Amino acid sequence: MSHSYKGHAYFYGGGLYIDPVFTHYPVKALLGRNDDNILKNRFEALLPDPNSIDYYGTIKTKSSTVKSGDTVILGFRAQAFHTRARVSVIKKTESGSPKVIGMWDATGRSIA
Repeated sequence: MSHSYKGHAYFYGGGLYIDPVFTHYPVKALLGRNDDNILKNRFEALLPDPNSIDYYGTIKTKSSTVKSGDTVILGFRAQAFHTRARVSVIKKTESGSPKVIGMWDATGRSIA
């Protein structure tokens, strides 16, 4: 998360784009600093107009528990069509702790 202002948290991203063939649906975000709190901090995320595709998003939060530098995880169908795009696969374990099981670039090469 970059910063917060008047009840909104702002974050940077690349390829923040939902294919317009889909009907509108709410995008959710997890926001937090560590495994203990990120799964408990679920918020509504607002993405820019599709004409803007990139660079920033907003999370509606009045929570004082979120801070600049916190990790933001979005839940929507991502498209890695830019050469700088990165894709991570996250698995939820039986203990409830998420685990990154791989990272790839836009061409499918492992970058772990």
